[in-house]
Amino acid sequence: MGAACWYRKAAEQGDAEAQYKLAHMYASGRGLEKSHAKGARWLKLAAEQGHAAAQGDLGHIYTGGLGVEQSFEEAARWLKKAADQGQAEAQYHLAALYQKGLGVDNERQGLGEVVEKGSRTRAR
Repeated sequence: MGAACWYRKAAEQGDAEAQYKLAHMYASGRGLEKSHAKGARWLKLAAEQGHAAAQGDLGHIYTGGLGVEQSFEEAARWLKKAADQGQAEAQYHLAALYQKGLGVDNERQGLGEVVEKGSRTRAR
């Protein structure tokens, strides 16, 4: 039995880390048939459980429409959740959405909050 089989068993039982890893296996085609849509489905399940890396990755795929319908609003929503948990990459991508006014209210206050959180994260 390969890793994909074990991750699937754990993912089907609700294990967020297994859902996250299975999502990446689908997205990369490593050990499974490549499917961005299936990867996005498992990523969303992990993200909904509060898995910070999954939230950031889900925001990223919504930005590009990879396996999901492109939505800057959904991208911003998931990136914010990850950014609030200290995910530096999510903070960076969320700041870029604010800067471009994509999927967010283009308030400089929101951008300032994201930049400030990013500064605190890097200072740790």
